[in-house]
Amino acid sequence: MSTPAPIRHITVFAFVLALLAAACSGGGQGPTESTTSTTVATTTTALETTTSSAAVPTSVLVIPEYPDDQEIAYYEDLGIVALGRLNVLVDDLENPSVADDVATAVGGEVVGAFGLIGLYQVQLPDNTRETLHAAIETVTAIPGVTGAFADGEAHMLGACESTSPLNSPAYQEGVNAAHYGAIGIQEAWDIISASGVELHAVHVGVVDTAFMPVSSGDDGDVQILTPRGTTDQPSRNEEGEPDMGHLNHGTAVTHVIAADGDDGGVAGVASILGNQLSVTVDDMYDRAPGRVVDAPDADNPLHSPVRGGAYILPTLEKIFRQVEEGATVINMSFGPEEPDPKWRLYAAAYRRFFEKMAEQYPNVVFVAAAGNEKGALDGDNYYPGGLKVPNLITVGAVDHTGAAADFTNTTSGNGEITIAAPGVTVPLAIDPTTDQVYSDSGTSFSAPMVTGAIALIQSINPDLTAAEISQLLQDTARDGVAASDGTGTSKLIPDSVGGKIMRVDDAVLVAINKARAAAEPPQPALDRDKLLAAVAFSAEGSQTGFGVFEVTAGVEGEQTGTMSFELFGEGIVSGGSSQTATGSSPAVWEATPADPALVTSGKVCRTDAGRCCVLTFESESVAGSYSGGLVIGIIEATGDVVMSGPEGDETVTKEECESVYSDLVGTSFSVEVALDDDGSGTSGSVTASMHGPDGDPMDVIPTSWTMSGSQITIGLPFAADGYGGEFVLEGTLTYNESGSPAAITGTWTTVGILNLILGGDFTLTRSG
Repeated sequence: MSTPAPIRHITVFAFVLALLAAACSGGGQGPTESTTSTTVATTTTALETTTSSAAVPTSVLVIPEYPDDQEIAYYEDLGIVALGRLNVLVDDLENPSVADDVATAVGGEVVGAFGLIGLYQVQLPDNTRETLHAAIETVTAIPGVTGAFADGEAHMLGACESTSPLNSPAYQEGVNAAHYGAIGIQEAWDIISASGVELHAVHVGVVDTAFMPVSSGDDGDVQILTPRGTTDQPSRNEEGEPDMGHLNHGTAVTHVIAADGDDGGVAGVASILGNQLSVTVDDMYDRAPGRVVDAPDADNPLHSPVRGGAYILPTLEKIFRQVEEGATVINMSFGPEEPDPKWRLYAAAYRRFFEKMAEQYPNVVFVAAAGNEKGALDGDNYYPGGLKVPNLITVGAVDHTGAAADFTNTTSGNGEITIAAPGVTVPLAIDPTTDQVYSDSGTSFSAPMVTGAIALIQSINPDLTAAEISQLLQDTARDGVAASDGTGTSKLIPDSVGGKIMRVDDAVLVAINKARAAAEPPQPALDRDKLLAAVAFSAEGSQTGFGVFEVTAGVEGEQTGTMSFELFGEGIVSGGSSQTATGSSPAVWEATPADPALVTSGKVCRTDAGRCCVLTFESESVAGSYSGGLVIGIIEATGDVVMSGPEGDETVTKEECESVYSDLVGTSFSVEVALDDDGSGTSGSVTASMHGPDGDPMDVIPTSWTMSGSQITIGLPFAADGYGGEFVLEGTLTYNESGSPAAITGTWTTVGILNLILGGDFTLTRSG
């Protein structure tokens, strides 16, 4: 057996799985995590945790004890195994006496049993490899034995490390939102909101590492249940340093399903269900012994400073207990080190378990990650994913464009990858130590997207069986992802990873209409476009002055929506907190943040649909270069005009002034103005050049400008032939579609010339 391969998953029953998967980007949370356990009464029939006699009824589940000094070894042909432990599958599930024959034949005793699937564990008389191999050979020859195998570790699948960290707010930069866009999450939420469908309580199970209730995303209405322990220890890489955003695998997987999206962090696929959703997270390592490596080798993935395993019976017990406690969809993001024929009996045990669950709990869906080893699943060489049973959905990974992830396992022969979902650089959490978005890659994170979608479907229509839900997801999946350039073309999903990508919105709509058709009396099907229009709205904020913004929110067509606006931080909002908008009359607010020099934001909501968006407000200074003309609109002398010159005052009679200058009406002074900002955003210095209507240059003395709201005043003192005055420009600053200053328009007058009224209109256009 080769060394563990990458896949950051760890949520599987832990049959006697020899799951050996070292995490690509640092591995996952091992059994050495400190846990805080809470005792919970189980509903499992006759659950025992003490050593049992060999003849165990099929109704009994006996979990073997693993002492702290349990010896563990790695063998190429067996993987990491608990020495002295042998697991046996028997043919006749109703005849446990075969276990007596097994124990007698190898000189051991039965210490564990999962009677439901005919799985028994025998403690051998010693811990040698030779005894283990001899026992496997002896037991396999006993009539009534399906097969015997070592007690191997179950490991979370190691995740493929992101190529670069995402340091921006979740979904606001790069392709963060594209993963959910590819599977229609927002549309699914909108369809649910607009339909008014009655939502039922749904219970999700996650078998993984212990949950870390320390990050954003955990404070919403969803109930995160940890009846068997939590942890405050993050996942660590081979050097012992925290990775996975200072969280761990089980927490990241749970976030994909149920993180609270209203706190500015990542959003879970099923988070819209609120308090109708509960998620039980079980630590599959809570019974596993730890192993300390005295001299760890950083190049050996088996030599993490502290490492342990999760074994088959304890893991199966957790999955089975979650089913009995009411979970109707269970996420399993784990698998062995790589696809290999040696896992045949492990796959057989899982297949037998799923078949039993289909008989006894037909509504329970199991979701497994396909794995990250670039191998092919043939139905016998991997587990729990890749098995072709109706209540198991195996999920392969694609990126947001629909291209198969370069790490994902594929399918061949009798294996199955049921469907694909995004699994490349998926936003998973907000790092509690940096407040930055943490993303990662792996089928570990594709699987919980499907788990979350199933939770939505089950909440809408709890009567659907696992097989019906699997078929529904496949029927509504799409062949590809629409191209981002709007050409309508798409990248087709390869058959090797399911051939189709899940579309949550289409699946949700079908589930709603199935429920409506089954109602008494039957209700007509709802139309997708009408549902989406009923919740759609658009919102924008445009700068109308420095530190002043106009916020508009509108709805489509003939819709009427109730809109609200909230400014974050201090400031003034005019227009009231709530307005009604129609297709022809949007809601409008004026927002004035208290400090216009700071970037701030606000939230616009369509409250009747439960949809919101956040707008960012950043004032841009008026500073820049402007040019245009001061058009002469009026020349009027109210008396003899007196002009001050270098040789004293010069007087022009009223009649002479009007006679000489009347033909200048309609002509203009050309002006080029450079406005600098003094840092306040509302004032600064001015330099300018000007030419008179005759084209002669005029000397303009540097001065200043001021602004209040969108109103700006610019003074332009001038001198011509020794005679002086001042042009005063009072105008309104207008902005372009991107919110940048575009032009100043208004009126101008002259001051400083006795008895002369000279003025008109002007437009100065910004050029830089």
